[in-house]
Amino acid sequence: MDARAERDLTTRARIRQAAFRLISEKGFEALTIRETGRRAGVSASVVIHHYGSRQGLIDAISDWVLNTLRNRVCEGPSVPKSDDTRVRLARFETLMSGSPLLVGYMRELLMNGGVEAKNWFAQSIRRSAEDLDSRAGTGEARNSKDVVAEAAMLQILAFAPVVFSEILEATLECTSEELHARWARTTIELLSSPLYPQDQAS
Repeated sequence: MDARAERDLTTRARIRQAAFRLISEKGFEALTIRETGRRAGVSASVVIHHYGSRQGLIDAISDWVLNTLRNRVCEGPSVPKSDDTRVRLARFETLMSGSPLLVGYMRELLMNGGVEAKNWFAQSIRRSAEDLDSRAGTGEARNSKDVVAEAAMLQILAFAPVVFSEILEATLECTSEELHARWARTTIELLSSPLYPQDQAS
C-alpha cells in the first residue's frame, strides 16, 4: 500500500492497519492500545472508541485477514473446473509474494499467536470446509468422508512455506520466490493426481 492510499484510509481502517503492521513487525506481545494509537496518529481513547479493547482489535484484524484471503484467492473471476485448483494456488502465491506484511503477520500468528492462532486457524478451517462442501455440491470437488480434516490439511499445505520459509528455503536450496513457485506446482500435482496409483497400492 502506498503512502497516499494509507492517508486516505478511514480512521478505523488506519488503526487496524497500524496494529496489523505492528504485529507483523514485532509480534503480538508488542501490540498495545497506546502504541497502536501512536502509529495511527490518534489517541488511545480513539482506538478504544473504535475497537473497545486490545482483543477487539486483534479480532478485527483476524476477520480482515480471513476476508482478504478469501476475496483474493477464492472469489476471483470464474475459471474452468479443471483449472480451479491451479488458479487458486497461483492467486495465493501472488498474494503472499507481494505482501511481506501479510507473510509476517501469518508467520507470527501461526507460530506465536497462542489462543489467537487457535481461534484464527479454526475459523479458517471452518470456512475452507464450507467451501469444499459447496464445491462438492456443484461437482467442482469430490465428496469427502471427513471434510474438516481435509480442510485442515489444505490449510497446512497452503501455509507451510509461510511458517517454515527459512527451513524450507535452506532444505530445498532456493529463494523465497522459488520456494513459493515450487510449492504451488508440487501441491497442484499432489492434489490433481494420485501419489500412489491404484494398481501399485493394491
